[in-house]
Amino acid sequence: MKEENVKMDKSLIIVGVTLMIGLIIAGFAIRSGIRSLKTNTITVKGYAEKDINADFAIWGGTVSIIASDQADGYTKMKNQTERVVQYLEKNGFPRNEIAIGQLNYYENFEYMNNVSYKNGYKFNQRISLESKDIDKITNIAQKSSELLLENIDFTSEEPQYLYTKLDDLKIEMLASATNDAKVRAEQIAKTGGNAIAGINSAQQGVFQITPKHSTLVYDYGMNDISSEYKTIKAVVTITYFLK
Repeated sequence: MKEENVKMDKSLIIVGVTLMIGLIIAGFAIRSGIRSLKTNTITVKGYAEKDINADFAIWGGTVSIIASDQADGYTKMKNQTERVVQYLEKNGFPRNEIAIGQLNYYENFEYMNNVSYKNGYKFNQRISLESKDIDKITNIAQKSSELLLENIDFTSEEPQYLYTKLDDLKIEMLASATNDAKVRAEQIAKTGGNAIAGINSAQQGVFQITPKHSTLVYDYGMNDISSEYKTIKAVVTITYFLK
């Protein structure tokens, strides 16, 4: 009986020692793994920006009249719209480049002494232009108020300035931002006595197209159409392996 107890005690001691050694080895492995996770990669952001000029512009305005009845309004609107088209032709826009929108009309009400009463019909029609000649669009937008001198009720819109080669430029910008990220990663790794070995993961950020010299940014990106002169900005986030 005593011999059996001695053998059991020895077995328990052996199991205990084995478990202790296993826990020590496992703890070392876990610490090493954490240290490896902390040191074998580096994550950086890369940036790129470029100034661009719009290569396409859109502009338009609305002709409005008030008439006593529908027939009178239609006749007057047709006359006013034709005068605007002729004005645009005189300023270098061929008739086939002038887009005339749908004719809209609705009852016009006026108020007097807190009482509304019908005062004929209000008609409006939009006229628009598109051109690669940016200066031409800018000039007509600025001088279209001259139509008021001819008793034409014309409301001008702000021109929209677009860049049509954006898809091609995005590829160039992503390449530049990626190169910038690589330079940053190399500098940081070198400081720590390491070097980058390759890309672990890469994530593209949103593009920001802002008016030139603007500091505006949006989480969901921005595509400015208000300015002829713009700046496109790209950002990427890249994680590199270290060696």
